[in-house]
Amino acid sequence: MDRIQEHLEEFYVHLLQNGYSPTACKNYRFRASTFLRRCPEALEADEPEAREIVEGYIAELPRNTASTIPAAAVRRWWAFRFRKPYRDRIVPSALEASEAIEAELAEFEGYLAAHGNIKAETIRNRVASVKLFLCATFPDGTFERRAITLKDVVDYHTASATAEGATMRALQSSDLRSYIRFLRWNGIDDIPLDAVSLNGPTRRSHTVPGRLSEEEYEALLASCDTGTERGARDVAMALCMGNLGMRACDVARLTLDDVAWAAGTITVRESKSKTARTLPLDERTGAAIERYVLMRGKCDSTRSLFLNTAGSPIRSCQVQTAMSLAAGRAGIEAYHGTHGLRRMVATNMANAGVDAKTIADVLGHERIDTTMGYVRVSLPNLRKAAAHWPGEAES
Repeated sequence: MDRIQEHLEEFYVHLLQNGYSPTACKNYRFRASTFLRRCPEALEADEPEAREIVEGYIAELPRNTASTIPAAAVRRWWAFRFRKPYRDRIVPSALEASEAIEAELAEFEGYLAAHGNIKAETIRNRVASVKLFLCATFPDGTFERRAITLKDVVDYHTASATAEGATMRALQSSDLRSYIRFLRWNGIDDIPLDAVSLNGPTRRSHTVPGRLSEEEYEALLASCDTGTERGARDVAMALCMGNLGMRACDVARLTLDDVAWAAGTITVRESKSKTARTLPLDERTGAAIERYVLMRGKCDSTRSLFLNTAGSPIRSCQVQTAMSLAAGRAGIEAYHGTHGLRRMVATNMANAGVDAKTIADVLGHERIDTTMGYVRVSLPNLRKAAAHWPGEAES
């Protein structure tokens, strides 16, 4: 056993001892293994250098939800190696805010409750987030609403965005925009709503969207143990996305009644586009769904097609997690999330000569320009579709 492998086994045991499930431990160990094989110098680096290596590695991950697990894994590895939290978190409840700030937060909370159908939990979280901003902006407690400037908002958001992951950046942006709306409602309109969306780390621009190759797709399917109910479910879900172009939320909402076995179709209802669409059920996907349904047996409590391990209707996030774990088992490093499966469907259809309107109908897009953002077309097919230059003789 080489040193890296021994270190990873210690990491695995550490995660188990800290309450992680065996599945999560295996996934984190795999992600950490990928990181250390690519950046072996991190094992010898000191604390700040190792942090720099970790952040550089995370910066190269795909900028989507698929990067969440590997980013969390390598940061957790750093915390394991140096026996300290990766970041020192500030808990809003532990902050001592001045009476003026507390009064502002109470008024902001009332504004949120009165404007829009917002859940109580969301209101609490949003108020806590704004509390962090106000305490950081007015550390001495001398708060005055009109003293808040555009620079205060930009500096706070930029500093926080540099330290946080994509999910936390998005949440903070939403919270700050909500507070800016509150300020504008109170007559302070010199801070634009886009103040928190024009700053933060620059994202890499991709000329083509990320997608799975055919080889990676088959490896993902092969990584699922179809001899188990869970493996059979994961294969069926993957085929719904990789063969039929469904979203993860579409898969989660499927019911037994949506499958028309005699007609060989499956209907996607309550889609993101709000319009139901019926898709032809290919033999491979149909067989996988049938195999799973027979294995899971009858469930009187729900008509949902796919169930989680607790026997309840599966949720969209659980579909995404199941596919991410399958990609990890298959050794797919550049996994682009479940949308990578939809992009694969769109690209394959385009390269087969299917028109954009039909591809949009299959994917459930209302606009064709949305569909074109999913497609990577081969150069030979582009040449076939290209019009002749005016005056050029046809060959």
